[in-house]
Amino acid sequence: MPRQATACAKIQKEREARPNLNAEMKYTVVEKVLLLQNVDLLSAARTEDLAVLASIANEVLYPAGATVFQEGQPADGLYVVIRGELLLTRNGKEVDRVGEKSALGAWDLIEQSPRVFGGRAASETLLLRVDRQDFYDLLLDYPELGHSMLKAMVRRFRNLVTPQGA
Repeated sequence: MPRQATACAKIQKEREARPNLNAEMKYTVVEKVLLLQNVDLLSAARTEDLAVLASIANEVLYPAGATVFQEGQPADGLYVVIRGELLLTRNGKEVDRVGEKSALGAWDLIEQSPRVFGGRAASETLLLRVDRQDFYDLLLDYPELGHSMLKAMVRRFRNLVTPQGA
């Protein structure tokens, strides 16, 4: 297991051992960076760029069943699942579930289009959220971060459209 993944697992384990403190304790920038390094969308980003992202990302805790974002609404931010799981819906039907280390909203923010899916917390879910304007400012100020994110998005798209074994 890579060192950063081990550090990330250790942070999560320590926090789970103290559930009563979890709601009150905010992640430090360093802890957020360690978590973000394990997110596919951000895994190729430079540590210093992730530190800036981590410094502007807010922790948001959603109870089970809470709506995080609605299909058809303008994208309001980038979300990263730290703990828990989101149900993604389209036309009121569940189409996917995403869990820890998943990032949502980058496509919609870059395209500046309404959200393609709705998102609802399947269980108590902790997210890191970067506001839309902060996201745009970040991409302007740190173009290498944007470039690494686009590469990850293209890689994911290719994996979706390339037949297995091709």
